[in-house]
Amino acid sequence: MELFLDPNGNDIKLTWRTGQAGSRDKPLLLSKALLQQRGKEIRDDLTRLSKYVGTFGLDPGRDPGWERYIEIVSALRTHGQALHKALLPFNDPRARRLADELAAASPRHADLTIHCSDEQVTLPFGFVFCDRQPRPLARISRPSRADFSGFWVNRHRISMLIAGTLCDSLDIDPNSFRSLYAMDQTEFEDIYDLIGTDSHRLGLLLKNIEFKKAYYSWREAGEACRQIADSNRVVFVFGHSNGDYLKLSGSEQIDSGSFAEILQRDQRETQTTLLILNCCCSVAGEEHCSLLGSVAAPGFCGLVGTEAEMVNTHAIRCGTRLMWGLCARGLSLGKAFDRMQRDEDLFPLNLLYTCYADRRFRLTRPFEGLQLAA
Repeated sequence: MELFLDPNGNDIKLTWRTGQAGSRDKPLLLSKALLQQRGKEIRDDLTRLSKYVGTFGLDPGRDPGWERYIEIVSALRTHGQALHKALLPFNDPRARRLADELAAASPRHADLTIHCSDEQVTLPFGFVFCDRQPRPLARISRPSRADFSGFWVNRHRISMLIAGTLCDSLDIDPNSFRSLYAMDQTEFEDIYDLIGTDSHRLGLLLKNIEFKKAYYSWREAGEACRQIADSNRVVFVFGHSNGDYLKLSGSEQIDSGSFAEILQRDQRETQTTLLILNCCCSVAGEEHCSLLGSVAAPGFCGLVGTEAEMVNTHAIRCGTRLMWGLCARGLSLGKAFDRMQRDEDLFPLNLLYTCYADRRFRLTRPFEGLQLAA
């Protein structure tokens, strides 16, 4: 199934088709302001969930009966259902048919591709809630992914494709591949010993790259980015964001337009770049000034980012699992992403990541040293 979102003044046009060869249905005109409000409500809930994990850590002793957790997930269901109604209004027969078709999809086995652009509001599609008879939360023994069974994140393999991205190749020869790590040094050093085996994986990934280090300022990261402009590459960012500005160490920050300039200045259209943003709200920017614009150009296959605020330890671990799947296990981006979202020790904050990229991006073979370590 493919959904297409196109800006139309104060509205968003939604069209869809069930096969690549099929024609799109007549568009639904949806209120942009309402969709923005519904998306904000969900992202506020997701931020509450992130703060809950940072404070209580899914410890039953700190949250007896899971009362606080249940309150947050219940609110998320309510707001997810409201987004579902705003996106697929019940008073339109075509919208009802589309809603039924999407709700009938086999959990976690249906591909849903959503076409979007930086010219419109982004939406947390993973948290559209469509279950008419949801699993009761009142008597859960422990939080689990089953609590999210009624959300699209648990029913579909969602891929967001950003208008403007176009790659010559998604099968990458490791000999032509480079990775660049731009990190908040203080935050990175503070949590390095707190992320368990992921610190070992990340250490191996850093040793495997050409420059043998991470970059802690945008000046250094920008220069390094230009040096590898003729290579297929992954740019991995661990820092702070509000969906527009990105901050590394100290108070140094750049806006989304400056970040796009760093990435695109010497980008070759024949090369392929993937961006992994382990930052708060990295896919939740406003129209025309979001980080999506940094990859809305030929030579980019997209980005992976977060829908709300993130706990630092979870952010660096989720990003490391993605890179490990790509570089050490030889998985496609889609399989590495799905595996990361299934890892129970990252739950529930691994569900806050969204893939705004072509899932077929992959190395034709893993790096030998990392594969042995894997």
